[in-house]
Amino acid sequence: MEETKAPDLDEHIYDVIIVGAGFAGLSAALYFRDCGINNILVLEADDRIGGRVLTKYITIDDKQCQVDIGAAYSGPKQNRTLNMADRFGVKLYKAIDASTGYSILNYSGKIQIMDNIMGIIKNFWNFIDINYGIQQINKLVEQIPKMDDEMLRKYDSITFQNWAESIMSHNKFVQDFLCSTMELITCTNPSQISMLTSIEEFTAAGSVEAETASQAYKFHGGTYSIATKMMKEINKDGDKIRLNHIVTSLDHNDEKVSIIKCDNGKVFTCKYTMICTPPNRYKSIQFKPSLSWERISVTNQMIQGHIVRVYVFYKTAFWRDNGLSGFSMTCGDAYHNTDQYPIIGSNEDTKPDGT
Repeated sequence: MEETKAPDLDEHIYDVIIVGAGFAGLSAALYFRDCGINNILVLEADDRIGGRVLTKYITIDDKQCQVDIGAAYSGPKQNRTLNMADRFGVKLYKAIDASTGYSILNYSGKIQIMDNIMGIIKNFWNFIDINYGIQQINKLVEQIPKMDDEMLRKYDSITFQNWAESIMSHNKFVQDFLCSTMELITCTNPSQISMLTSIEEFTAAGSVEAETASQAYKFHGGTYSIATKMMKEINKDGDKIRLNHIVTSLDHNDEKVSIIKCDNGKVFTCKYTMICTPPNRYKSIQFKPSLSWERISVTNQMIQGHIVRVYVFYKTAFWRDNGLSGFSMTCGDAYHNTDQYPIIGSNEDTKPDGT
């Protein structure tokens, strides 16, 4: 008979336990620390902090190259990220964008040239329709603060793809182009993201034209350098972050404390719990009392974006000699034919030091 391992109980009662050491969890821990609440603990399932942010360093021709495997960009309106970078002295630099030259569009296997990322295609009618679509989204961005519940539900009940198909029923090219652009921005299929969420995405950027501004800057040392400096500050008065702790259950009992169990047998007690993981991760945690059916329904319907990023290194940016920006995208039938066209987009990532 296999011997059952007894739970390893940490008898200390924490004020707050934060589940997840991504940017949300680390920011929460810093907030409590700034408020003078140091009796906290952060539980992270992975063997590192940072969540969907990770920077790798590789050496090519005796030069160290910075590669952001996860989230890499920020824009002028993403104040929380920028403030955190400023707090820890992480400097910004302007990322290479599509305005540096012509871009390449693969539409259903046919190569076309774009003047810039927003799709000013060398076709007059496509130019008119794309700009009409941009104007319609800008109107929704202006209207969203004044929308009532009925209007909000309307846009939450349709996807971005539904919306693009409805306003561009006469132009399949622009439908496909708008949907592919949205997927490059959100890393989520436009048939799986609500129009309301899409409007909020553009609202955060300021407008459709400003959407590329959300990828206007990158960070010296990589985005992960912010996370490591946050961790150092959190741990200044002792180890507050526990890695390799996968939370399996959370029991909030009648004594007004929560009992948190991890897959490694560790058990923790706290007065309050803050869950800072992606919504779909909630499914792996057993809650007692259980979450409301509304919360469970929302969690089950929220699909996390996925993307496979491949880095290719060249000694020189040879495409610039031909007036190209290094940006490309795939849409139309080619977008769905992943066997023949596995790459949906590309962009240049040359750093200020030339690497």
